[in-house]
Amino acid sequence: MKVCKTCNAGCCRAFRVPVTGFDILRIMRTIDIDPYFFCGVEEITGERLEKALGKDPLFLFTDRGEPKYFEIYLKSVEGKYFGFHGKCIFLQEWDAKELNSQEIDGIIGRCGIYDCRPLTCRTYPSKIDKDGKLYMFDPYYEHTDPENKRWQALPYGLCPRPIEQEDFRAGVNEYIKNLLHANYEMEFFIELSKKWNQNPDISDKFIEFLEKEYQDRLPFRVKDSE
Repeated sequence: MKVCKTCNAGCCRAFRVPVTGFDILRIMRTIDIDPYFFCGVEEITGERLEKALGKDPLFLFTDRGEPKYFEIYLKSVEGKYFGFHGKCIFLQEWDAKELNSQEIDGIIGRCGIYDCRPLTCRTYPSKIDKDGKLYMFDPYYEHTDPENKRWQALPYGLCPRPIEQEDFRAGVNEYIKNLLHANYEMEFFIELSKKWNQNPDISDKFIEFLEKEYQDRLPFRVKDSE
């Protein structure tokens, strides 16, 4: 979107980015990097586990002995400018003053793997609602509630200004394609989690499992409109 050109990447700092097997393998192959460098996990327990099990891609890993459920996401690291608040491991940062920028103030944030970024990033801030219709929300208002202490404590907002219709209009076809692809990949990844969890193993064997499962899978295709 046009507004992203003047953004300090609040979404890349505020959220953990969930990834599918498709995302992991694409990043790994595109930039030739070990996925254990950029993938992080979080153990899921209690009420959160009860709500997510069977609906989200949770994987049982046995690295600690007894199998535990984990969610996979892109790692967060300490940022150069916002310190302990963290950022996506692939987010690049510059001070606009150091670059003598005439267009942007403050900290410039750009994705370091834009061409192979995860589907979650490609679809944000759009969704497909329960009726199968495209839904887009405005992050500027969605997370500026004065009662929300979490957002008040952060040194950045999700968007530098309210989103306008024109911001979405220019890329609506791409959003639709990416949303369909994301739903397709998520459904497949959930099924893979069920298959893996039938015979859980240590995380070191996970990428080998992914490569085997995706090797013979039919790829996602969208027919171009005439």
